[in-house]
Amino acid sequence: MTNLTSKLKIGIVFILTLYNTTESILYNFGYRPFWWASEKLIYSATEVSFFSIIIIFILLFTKLGFSSKDISMIYVRISQLEKKINNISKERKVLLYAIFSILMMINWIQLLKVGLGNVIHSARRVYSADILITHSFYYQLFSISLSLIIIICIINLYKKKSSNLLLVLSSTLFIFFWLPSIIIGSRKELLIVMLGIWAIKLKSRFFRFLIITLIIIFLSMPLFFDGFNLIDSLHEFALPQYILFAFMEYDIKGPFNYFSGLFFMVPSLLRPIHLIDMGSWFFTLKITNVGLGSHPFAEAYMNFGEFGLFIFPIIFIILTKFIIFLSKVNAAFWISGFPYLIFLINRSDFWTCIFFVFYTGLLFILFLEYPKKEKRN
Repeated sequence: MTNLTSKLKIGIVFILTLYNTTESILYNFGYRPFWWASEKLIYSATEVSFFSIIIIFILLFTKLGFSSKDISMIYVRISQLEKKINNISKERKVLLYAIFSILMMINWIQLLKVGLGNVIHSARRVYSADILITHSFYYQLFSISLSLIIIICIINLYKKKSSNLLLVLSSTLFIFFWLPSIIIGSRKELLIVMLGIWAIKLKSRFFRFLIITLIIIFLSMPLFFDGFNLIDSLHEFALPQYILFAFMEYDIKGPFNYFSGLFFMVPSLLRPIHLIDMGSWFFTLKITNVGLGSHPFAEAYMNFGEFGLFIFPIIFIILTKFIIFLSKVNAAFWISGFPYLIFLINRSDFWTCIFFVFYTGLLFILFLEYPKKEKRN
């Protein structure tokens, strides 16, 4: 388990590095999507970010990081969770599959309402705001948590080889559920599901290889859309850093901070203040003509200025500790937290991470265990 823990820490730092150095490399090959970012700005921001990543790497391998003991405890919880999933009653399975099917039909109705031809012949993600799966946080919570349970059931069906028909039907349902999202050009939510399954199967070489292969194929999809232009296809790793570049170039101050972001955990109708995630808010500034998601280093810079890039390692460790703590209580939070810990933190702000990790895990538990049947005497 010590070896697995070390590999996990190295993987986290490697992905962080990709998201914060790729643009400085692509710039040398002529990739510059927004001309207001100067060479000096790109390199200076990258240098400070990289220094911050080195601090994170050091902290992860100290007592402030997570240990092999923590991962061992999480895998005890994973074994318990897999047993619960294996013992799901038929009635609960029918209910979960029924809800999943209804959500799938909603996805397709919304896609067909926009028009399949319009979506295919337009730039990717132009119509993403017209489909709930691509823009509604609450809809995504239900979709992701249900998808995780369904895909684990599919894996169990494959292992047991009990019903080929049910395996085919379940797999078809899962594929058709996510097809509208793929067609519209949104991959993040399905990537969360794939990484969540990978979190359970980290110790299995076969599943590790399978999931990594699928993720690589998934992330390589822009290569096909961009006419096999390798440089342009790497925008996944380069574009988010432009939020940090913009904050440094224009000295932008946001309407929220780490403390007000706490209200993201409260349903929108009950919030005492109006909140918007950083990625959506940044897009309203019209500095770029496309949405770039969020960027954690940019958020730290917005809150603390230049010192933020040195404070961010502490924020990152706090988020890591939060995920590890919840995961040791129930492995559902490891399934929901691992995708953000290893990958999606690079495209999210702090409270969006907390929101999805906590509520996706909570919904997973509720779908799996509640309401509980009363035992008859």
